[in-house]
Amino acid sequence: MAADRKLLGSGAGGAGSQRDRTFNERDSLEGAHAVQSEESIDWTAALMPQLLDLRNENAKLLSICRDQERELQHLRSSPHDSFRPRSSNASSSVPQDMKDGKIVELAKKNRSLNVALEKERAKSGRMATELKRNRLQVLLLCAGTEWLWNRVQEELEEVKKSGGGRDMAGMDARSLPAGANKDGGGGKPTLAFGSKWEEPKEDGADQSPEQKVRGG
Repeated sequence: MAADRKLLGSGAGGAGSQRDRTFNERDSLEGAHAVQSEESIDWTAALMPQLLDLRNENAKLLSICRDQERELQHLRSSPHDSFRPRSSNASSSVPQDMKDGKIVELAKKNRSLNVALEKERAKSGRMATELKRNRLQVLLLCAGTEWLWNRVQEELEEVKKSGGGRDMAGMDARSLPAGANKDGGGGKPTLAFGSKWEEPKEDGADQSPEQKVRGG
């Protein structure tokens, strides 16, 4: 009985060790096949299409980046170009309308300035004529000698030549201030422009005009 048990135990132990050896050999074979299969794969050929796709995509992105850098550099060098209208009919008409409006505005201002200038010229001419008229009145008030009367005639001719003769029409000694027609007032009652005035004969008629002025 004891001997039988030993035989059975030895037989069971031999079968277990055989199974272990079988499993170990199988694992070794599977590991060898796995290593052999991994070594047999050409990873370069398998990943090459993906590498090519990535390289092409990278090249496209670099090209876009360079284009954007060039556009940015252009905008920095000419910042006002971005405000210019694009080549379209709708946008190109806007600057032309602005130009036309500006031209019309400047034309109105120029016309108003010309009108104001003409008014000032006419006013200046009237004031110049009035000044000469006043000078003639003063000379008529002081016209006690032939020399002064000749001076009045010269002033009158100058006014007529300058175009102010119409304003002086009808001016005579009666248009002088009160007191000018009286004796000693320096004027003559019926004296008018264009008429010849003769100095009346008085004592000292042989004196020169300068002496008469000093004597008066």
